[in-house]
Amino acid sequence: MIKKINLFEIATSELSQDSFITWLLQWADENNTTDSHLNETAKLFVSSLLEIAKVPDIPEIKKVEARRQWKHIDITADVNEKYFIVIEDKKGSREHGDQLNKYKKIVDEHYQNKREIIMIYLKTGNESRDSLNKIKEKGWVYYSRRKFLDVLELSKSQNNILRDFTEYLQRIEENTNAFTNYSQLKNRKASEGLYMFLQEKIDSWSRWKVVSNPKGGFLGFWYYFKECKKNQESKLYLQIENYIGNKINLYIRISGARDKKSKDLRKIFDVIKKESENKNIEIEKPTSFRSGKSSSVATIKNAFRENQNGDLDLGHLLKTMKQAELVIDKVVEHI
Repeated sequence: MIKKINLFEIATSELSQDSFITWLLQWADENNTTDSHLNETAKLFVSSLLEIAKVPDIPEIKKVEARRQWKHIDITADVNEKYFIVIEDKKGSREHGDQLNKYKKIVDEHYQNKREIIMIYLKTGNESRDSLNKIKEKGWVYYSRRKFLDVLELSKSQNNILRDFTEYLQRIEENTNAFTNYSQLKNRKASEGLYMFLQEKIDSWSRWKVVSNPKGGFLGFWYYFKECKKNQESKLYLQIENYIGNKINLYIRISGARDKKSKDLRKIFDVIKKESENKNIEIEKPTSFRSGKSSSVATIKNAFRENQNGDLDLGHLLKTMKQAELVIDKVVEHI
């Protein structure tokens, strides 16, 4: 089978994506009709940006002036001389520094109420809900890969650039949703997809991101922080560590453990072990007990297991995580 060459699997930088989005926005102008289907798709894209920003009575898209790097902002589009859309375009990276507040201030000062300003954080990669909530708190609207695909997949245009970009995003979406297959947890996108799934299933605050360390780092997921009754500077919590392509485990950890010695951590493990037996989950000691800002005090065995058909046993995982929460509820009363 001959593999199709895709432009965006070669041009993988955010600058390439910036260029595509700017190109698509420029096609939305009413004068750009040499490809009527592409013009229609571009207008639908602009309308979806206005819609997600909750603009009432979406107007007919007529005049669009789009460009890159205006005042160092990724993408801007002046629409109908009424709306000024600012797009911070991200693939795998996240916001750095205070760039979003900085860009918002620049635009507000420049236009001084002469335009309705719309701030869009467009992300074609994956990002944790906690991180995205912070983006929204700064007055930006999150525009997801799925939302983008909802527009692109409707297009009747046969333009090769448009087709390549659509297929490129579809592959990211497919890889992200492949987490239900146990073997796919060896892949970064599927592992991120699992964490996104878990965020929708648990009620407590959570966060996930890549953690760098001398061993090569891992994709971590943290949630269910509970304050210890006898030492309120410490909290027990749950953490998943996925060393992509190697191993994935669920741990019980403790924060604020710098003053704790190995023997103190072993005592906490003993309390956890007793409570775990009552909740029918099996635990084992971590490789070593090390004091620090945070420390592992127990590894929960077999939280991640494969069904006979090769799928990740999500029901078992969710049940194990819930039981681990109940263990923590009991243990924090005693330490």
